[in-house]
Amino acid sequence: MPVRRASAQKLIEKLAASGQLRAGFLMRVLSQGQIDLFDLAFARLLEVELVHFRQFFYSDGVTLVALACRATGIDKSVFATVYNLSRQARSKTAMMGRPEQAEVDRIFTGFTKITALDELKAAIAH
Repeated sequence: MPVRRASAQKLIEKLAASGQLRAGFLMRVLSQGQIDLFDLAFARLLEVELVHFRQFFYSDGVTLVALACRATGIDKSVFATVYNLSRQARSKTAMMGRPEQAEVDRIFTGFTKITALDELKAAIAH
């Protein structure tokens, strides 16, 4: 693990241990363009390995991204920002038409944080 990643990991663990690792932190580092820190923090909040987080979060579609956001307490009102900024940072296309927006709405209205996390973990286990 490179020194920079090791220090980022220490920061994430320190924030998690003190209860300060929250959705607001994710939004702040993402808006600052710190995509690796965003990924590390998000994976830690979801309690999944970084490599698995990146596989599902940056795959096609909005379903798993919306479940991850719902599970970590990211508000629906900022979902599009998270989706777009995370895709731009990884040079991926961020396309959300009506069907994708309907899916995001379904997830944010139909799942609690706990049920979203359960659904996400079940989906990535397959």
